[in-house]
Amino acid sequence: MRVGIIGGTGWLGGALGRALVDKGLAEVAVLNRSGPQDYGGRRVRWAQDLADLVALSDVIVVSVRPGDWPGLGLRAEGRLVLSFMAGVGLDTLARSGGRIVRAMPNAAAEIGASYSPWVAGPEVTAMDRAAVALVLGAIGTGEELPEEGQIELMTALSGSGPARLPGRARRRPRRGGAGGGGDGLRLGPAAGGADRRRPSLGENLHRLSRHHLRRA
Repeated sequence: MRVGIIGGTGWLGGALGRALVDKGLAEVAVLNRSGPQDYGGRRVRWAQDLADLVALSDVIVVSVRPGDWPGLGLRAEGRLVLSFMAGVGLDTLARSGGRIVRAMPNAAAEIGASYSPWVAGPEVTAMDRAAVALVLGAIGTGEELPEEGQIELMTALSGSGPARLPGRARRRPRRGGAGGGGDGLRLGPAAGGADRRRPSLGENLHRLSRHHLRRA
């Protein structure tokens, strides 16, 4: 597999590129603003421009600031595009002509321990999903979420860190009202219930997003 990384010398793109090469998972091409530089002795291909990177890649990773996207002008027909940008939606990314996946790795990518939730656009295939799992597996673990809104919710809560979300979200309902209900939220199985499996973050986010929609 050939992976091209736009922003491949930044902290996240660089962590991914190094991990892919070190683990022998992909041939890596890199495009950045400053041109070729030391990649820790690793063999990568340095793209001359965006069109060159697309030609060198089966999977294109976009690891730049969201504000850089409008001026990027990516044309990625026939390619899988994996975006790490917060706030740039699937519909916007799809204008590049590629099959789109959005993911949100965290800083633990630098030590190969990132939890990376991701969401796929409608054109993404089973083979694409396998490629996403391989790429994100180089820097930790990934989990596909069913709804794009859950990625946005993750971004909004990112100050707390993804690993802390389930604990924060599983708070007990507030008592009140005639039925003892209230608008509190409890995620996961009730204490002492038969199902003691801890819900995944995707399941927690799904419940949390439904809670916010009901309150909207």
